[in-house]
Amino acid sequence: KKIIDNYVEQDKKKVSSNYYKKLDSNKIDKDNLSNLKKIFEICKTNEINCIHLNGPISSKMCQTEEIKNYLDKIYKYFEENKINHKKDVICITNDDLGDSWDHPKPSSKKKYTKIFFKLINN
Repeated sequence: KKIIDNYVEQDKKKVSSNYYKKLDSNKIDKDNLSNLKKIFEICKTNEINCIHLNGPISSKMCQTEEIKNYLDKIYKYFEENKINHKKDVICITNDDLGDSWDHPKPSSKKKYTKIFFKLINN
């Protein structure tokens, strides 16, 4: 994939607004969490204010109990390991969905960048 205008090129096909990715809170990748912990330890050592933000997800997935359970388990790990984080979940509207359940379409890039900018600065 190429980088176009600071954005990873997306497939031409848009994901269906009915698409649903099953998330199992019992299958959270422990290596990813461990690596994230290491990143935040480096931040602390170097006095950098790092903040973990959730990536955007489709509106359909935002509405589920499954995502709530998944995130609750991750947040518990963050709190136990002193990982600075925000719990806000940015939901991608059906009109703004790109080629995946967690990708806004390229023409919505600025809209979602502004949302994250405000989140970081609050």
